Amino acid sequence: MITMTGGTPTGQAIARSAARNLTHVQLELGGKAPCIVFEDADIEQAVAGALHSRFDNSGQVCTCNERMYVHEDIYEVFMERFLAKVQSLKLGDPMLEETDIGPKMNLAGVEHLERLVAQSVAAGAKVLSGGGRPSGAAFEKGYWFEPTVLGNVVQEMAIVQEELFGPVLPVIKFREFDEVIAYANDSDFGLAAMVFTNDMNRIMRLHDELEFGEIYINRGHGEQHQGFHNGLKLSGTGGEDGRYGLEQYLEKKTSYIRYKA
Repeated sequence: MITMTGGTPTGQAIARSAARNLTHVQLELGGKAPCIVFEDADIEQAVAGALHSRFDNSGQVCTCNERMYVHEDIYEVFMERFLAKVQSLKLGDPMLEETDIGPKMNLAGVEHLERLVAQSVAAGAKVLSGGGRPSGAAFEKGYWFEPTVLGNVVQEMAIVQEELFGPVLPVIKFREFDEVIAYANDSDFGLAAMVFTNDMNRIMRLHDELEFGEIYINRGHGEQHQGFHNGLKLSGTGGEDGRYGLEQYLEKKTSYIRYKA
């Protein structure tokens, strides 16, 4: 068996190669996780969950909050609190305990973020926080990008469709349940989703209708080892962790025996 965690194009290349010998392949690939905040959500809980789910490891986590949808009834109060938290994040040396965000892993990742932010702004998006590379002697070495939030974003923008893998977050306001379900599922990826609501009927519908392998409800991302870490669509095949993940590593054999004493 081949198991790999990484980018979707690499996973596709591995699957093509493995097909020659029909080798079993288990792939955990890219993600474009939506974070949906409904009008009945605990706002402080949602702010905290959305914040760490976007900016953990400088946004370089496959289950990170890559696009956020906030109900119009609470949009203003939520964004005021969320932006205050974003602007308080400390960018700096990741070896220091007081640092919240370190550098990205390479220059190509920074240039990718710059391109998507520039395209979005040109199409009408508004930079609400951050927006580019930080300045100063502390940032002369390494690949840095400010924690960035974009408003006035629409679903069709590339920044909502392409994986960011960095500390940039587009935010879209929504009104109806069916509308936000359609927005969330409008993606080639299906790894993780985050939802903040206290309506149990709504939670059950979300569980049924969201096209993602794992869903975090009223909390940020971060799977448990006993859970099943599984992606749909271009986010992979097979899955890791838990009983179902362990079973991927086992060959099954069935014997049918007619035995007469």
